[in-house]
Amino acid sequence: MKQNAITFLTALCALAVAGPLWSQAGPSPRTPPSAQILATPWYQTRVMADHVLDQVLLFYLAQAWQGSSDIGEVLDTASRVRADDEYSWTREWQKTAERLHRLAQKSELEGHPFSAGQAWLRTATYCRASLHRYPTPADPAVRELAALETASFTRAMRLLRIPAQPVKIPYEGTTLPGYFFRSPGAGKKAPVVIVHQGRDAWAEDCLYFAQEAMRRGYHALLFDGPGMGQTLRLQGLAFRPDWEKVITPVVDYMVKTPGVDPKRIALMGLSMGGALAPRAAAFEKRLKLLICNPGVYEWSRIYTDFIGQGNPELVSLPEKDPQAFNALMEQVAQANPVMKWGL
Repeated sequence: MKQNAITFLTALCALAVAGPLWSQAGPSPRTPPSAQILATPWYQTRVMADHVLDQVLLFYLAQAWQGSSDIGEVLDTASRVRADDEYSWTREWQKTAERLHRLAQKSELEGHPFSAGQAWLRTATYCRASLHRYPTPADPAVRELAALETASFTRAMRLLRIPAQPVKIPYEGTTLPGYFFRSPGAGKKAPVVIVHQGRDAWAEDCLYFAQEAMRRGYHALLFDGPGMGQTLRLQGLAFRPDWEKVITPVVDYMVKTPGVDPKRIALMGLSMGGALAPRAAAFEKRLKLLICNPGVYEWSRIYTDFIGQGNPELVSLPEKDPQAFNALMEQVAQANPVMKWGL
């Protein structure tokens, strides 16, 4: 087992440095520049040395079209991130968030509510970005940034006159946070789309879904389930596999909401949420429509294939000897910052 652990540790660290398992082989140093550009997949910006953060960077660049980020601000922040400093990503995004925070306050004081709202919205986005790779999840600064994110987003909705009502959905002795968007173009009773993310994103990242739903006469509910956004960082609620226990209280809340047609409730799950939502729909029969957008078709394969790279026998180790597996993962985490974050 010791030899297997060493072999596995070496293989994993090499893979973490080289890039993701699903990436294509990079071009040869002798390849002409034009051919190198063609050999790079469109979704790899190559701005970040860390392949995971490079994908995250693309995520925040993509929010520019809805005004939740600015391309220049995103690229400027990314250019300041140092690959040899595990706190650099968090620190640089926090700096950008603080600058936008000051801009939002100044704009509001000078009587420019719309400009202030735009700055508040980007402040919220950059707070979320700073929390994406926080090295110490239990750090009190995590709660402070999460609280600033929530307050900034809520203020942005008010100043931009986006009809987003913050809600608290009753859930097992506590509540789940979310935003209800009431469509101005809806009739007396209108359908509602319930949207949740997955592993790393927040309800606020789905603003564009709510805006497009409202334009089409649908109401929308964006919320954080256990393990997501606010619930993880401000309430300490972790993921659970029986997702129907999460969605049923949400549907209960929706059917009691004035203006919602209880016979036309849709559920959309994104990223890992695309795997959680079907489980919920199998039990919650009041859902009229299910939309799955998982990105990854079979989540278990992501983990088992990765673990099996070092030694195929290790795939069954979590069941056979959980303590040995945990000890092995601890070695992996200490050897590589990317793996430490992922694990």
